[in-house]
Amino acid sequence: MKRMLASDFGVETACGMEKRDLGVLVCGCPATCADRPERRSQVREWILVVGPAVEKELIPENEMETIVAMKINKYFERRNSDEVA
Repeated sequence: MKRMLASDFGVETACGMEKRDLGVLVCGCPATCADRPERRSQVREWILVVGPAVEKELIPENEMETIVAMKINKYFERRNSDEVA
């Protein structure tokens, strides 16, 4: 996925209490066990991947990486345009 993101983006595993701008939460099944309030509070905005869906939209497995990367890029484009305005 790193190669699909803008060159100045980084991918990291969140540790500690520092609040992040954007997170991708990947849950392997519809039970969404990893989607907990204490985790949600660590990030300003989430992209939620649940089983075969990204943000509740069914996505073919071979397109998931591309769709998530597009959503990440769109988030930062939107954020940067808001900062300029």
